[in-house]
Amino acid sequence: MDIYGQFLYSDPKTTVNFNETGAGNFLAMSELLFYSSQQTIGTGAANQPHTTGTAGVEIRPLKHLRIIQNWLNRPVSRFRIRHAEHCSTTLPTAVSAA
Repeated sequence: MDIYGQFLYSDPKTTVNFNETGAGNFLAMSELLFYSSQQTIGTGAANQPHTTGTAGVEIRPLKHLRIIQNWLNRPVSRFRIRHAEHCSTTLPTAVSAA
């Protein structure tokens, strides 16, 4: 008789950093103001830990006969965000009014 098992823990992670700078003529429609530059910054991070496991038994009652039973544990993955995302746009002082 053989007994076997396996356990797997995985913790994939991702991190995002975004930085955008623009120069030129921009118009803020809500205020009707012109701007010469803008900057947008965004960050975020997430991870998705999950586990899985297997176990099994193999029995050989006769020379050419094997009885095999195995089990697979596949739980629902738990997705969680450890760091909330942040995104902001900065406009400098207005150049002129429209």
